[in-house]
Amino acid sequence: MWIVPSFLPRFDDTYVGRTQQHAHLAEWAVPGAIVTIVGPGGAGKTRLAAEFAVGPREALFVTHDAARDRSDIVRSAANALELGGDAEWSDVVGAASGLVVFDN
Repeated sequence: MWIVPSFLPRFDDTYVGRTQQHAHLAEWAVPGAIVTIVGPGGAGKTRLAAEFAVGPREALFVTHDAARDRSDIVRSAANALELGGDAEWSDVVGAASGLVVFDN
């Protein structure tokens, strides 16, 4: 599965800087790794993740900003991976074959 550009958030400005953060993500986001980007609201976490997802890798961008609990997050990921509504978290993890970005 390759990232579908329409699933990525859209930005009206040019992406500049963040070279060091991008390099860290490239180093840390290896198969099997879980990387969490944290920071205050408005710091650019979503933008950094979206720009990184566009790189030369299989990727899926899953947004779950309306999630209220764990089951909503699992459902969002399962729908993005086209697994159906009754999928479990283990199904989601097993179906993901590349970078999966969860954004809230």
